[in-house]
Amino acid sequence: MLFKGMIFIVIARKFGLSDIYVVLIGLAAILGHSYSIYLKFKGGKAVATSLGVMLVLIPKVIIILVIVFLLIVIFFRICFSCFNKCCRSTSNFNVYNV
Repeated sequence: MLFKGMIFIVIARKFGLSDIYVVLIGLAAILGHSYSIYLKFKGGKAVATSLGVMLVLIPKVIIILVIVFLLIVIFFRICFSCFNKCCRSTSNFNVYNV
């Protein structure tokens, strides 16, 4: 999913489109994953697609934010749904066995 957002931005830049069109293409990719026509305009949260678009548009900021996010998760041992497997194996309290 991450690459689905990235590939359209890379192609748009290869064609030499202006920045406003590149951003609009990225927004269209994100909205296409959030409101899929094949799922009757119900889709996912498009988090991976958004990350892919932003990674191409503003890579330095996204890399810094991901590093800060990971440091917070490691330092405070916060379990998020995206780290579900990690949380189940390292947590003393397992909500799935309650």
